[in-house]
Amino acid sequence: MPADTRETLLRLWEILKHLPRYPSKVTASEITSRLAKSGLDVEKRTIERDLVKLSDVFPVVSDERSKPFGWAWAKDAAAFSLPGLATSEALSMCLVERYLSRLLPNASMEFLQPHFREAHRKLGNSVSRPGHQSWLDKVRVLPPTQPRVPPTIDAAVQKTIYDALLDEKEVKIRYRHRGSTEPKGYRVWPLTIVQRGQVIHVVTQLPEEGIIRRFALNRILSAETIDKKFDYPKNYDPDQWLSEGNLGFGGSEMALVVLEFEREAGEPIVERPLADDQRIECLPNGNIRISAQLVINRQLIWWILGYGNQVEVIAPDSLRTVIGTTAEVVANMYRK
Repeated sequence: MPADTRETLLRLWEILKHLPRYPSKVTASEITSRLAKSGLDVEKRTIERDLVKLSDVFPVVSDERSKPFGWAWAKDAAAFSLPGLATSEALSMCLVERYLSRLLPNASMEFLQPHFREAHRKLGNSVSRPGHQSWLDKVRVLPPTQPRVPPTIDAAVQKTIYDALLDEKEVKIRYRHRGSTEPKGYRVWPLTIVQRGQVIHVVTQLPEEGIIRRFALNRILSAETIDKKFDYPKNYDPDQWLSEGNLGFGGSEMALVVLEFEREAGEPIVERPLADDQRIECLPNGNIRISAQLVINRQLIWWILGYGNQVEVIAPDSLRTVIGTTAEVVANMYRK
């Protein structure tokens, strides 16, 4: 294949990958900038001609109500990917649709609908043996904790925040803090999206104060992009931020944690260790003593409390005191 043909095919393929699904849209200038970051240096006029040609072949549409025109995949366009969806992948997508529909925000589920339709089409075209139940009818998934209804997220807010995160643009938000009825305004730089359970958090930097703050996406009442790019802070690392104990994870205090479990409660932890250095001791009374170097943080405390009287903290004394004090407070509450 001639070199110029290969370059053209690569460029067209990259353009298709950068097109969002309507009502989201992207301009030819934005595509040109993104391709440049991928090492494809091409003029905007070339991209504009490519988009017109692609719209003759694929369900690609342009919003010409204002300039510059915005381009996107049609809202009802079939999911497009190479290589084609395998049967095992289609089964996985159907499981995601069935069991995560209450976990993922409505905007995320809407975005995945074309992929779900493609998965059902793939399975519908697959040859099944007569007289046998379908594969999906034989699979069930149970949540490890008490199931809860996910919070409602404004789709427009989510789109604005995610787009600003991608393009590194400042956003003006109105946020309702927990326990407050009046929203408060902030100017933020979106840095990271963190999903913890059913809640999506946006980790941001407040440009005026220079501090890192996180906001629950479902409590952002409105979001407006400010056409002002920011430089991603070089001294911020999302993994380090989490490891410092934010959102209940991480923390700097490492200690040898010794826990004594009733056998039934401890056996799953033997199968799935808490850490690589975990040690197991089977006690004469039938209990299981588990030891490991762990970070002491809120997440660990909540996890231990969830076992109730099926576990006893042997060490360290500080952790034992926290668990014991909390258990005493709960016991006194029920004595009343």
